[in-house]
Amino acid sequence: MGIRKGKTYDKTHYYILSRNMQEAAQAGELIRSYWSVENRLHYVKDVTMGEDKNQIAHKQAAKNVSLLKNIALNLMRLKGYKCVKNGH
Repeated sequence: MGIRKGKTYDKTHYYILSRNMQEAAQAGELIRSYWSVENRLHYVKDVTMGEDKNQIAHKQAAKNVSLLKNIALNLMRLKGYKCVKNGH
């Protein structure tokens, strides 16, 4: 549940886990941990920094550019930027 572009939305997600979870809270923490990485790193790199549009063919060069983007993102966050896209 949340708000995007001024409209509320509600989604249900189903997960199949490969481990025995004693409590739902443990499963929730695991899932939130995964999506935290996805939202704070991968989404920013894909959408804001255009990583998916990268056309570098040489594998090592692509890895180096990705590493530089990680460094830039981390420096922005260390400086207190909460929104990379808007620069604040």
